[in-house]
Amino acid sequence: MLSLVKGGRFPLLTLISMRGDFGEGNPWQFPMGQAVQPVLEAMGVICLRIEQPEEVAPTVSAALTMVFQSGHAVAVLLTRKLLGAKQF
Repeated sequence: MLSLVKGGRFPLLTLISMRGDFGEGNPWQFPMGQAVQPVLEAMGVICLRIEQPEEVAPTVSAALTMVFQSGHAVAVLLTRKLLGAKQF
């Protein structure tokens, strides 16, 4: 799918709730969580990580500009630090 985005120059903004990082307790979440950013970047998607609540609005705004004005595919990664470590 990402090759279609790049080849067709489709605007793509994704908001991704990350797994397998800060405070993760499920061992099966780590492989995918560790692969997300490198795989997206390998396909030419710019990744912007958010770790603090005050970063959300400016980061999403910047991502929208990057996607719809300059035509880049962008993924905003909402980290577990931002969302809070799961307690279960």
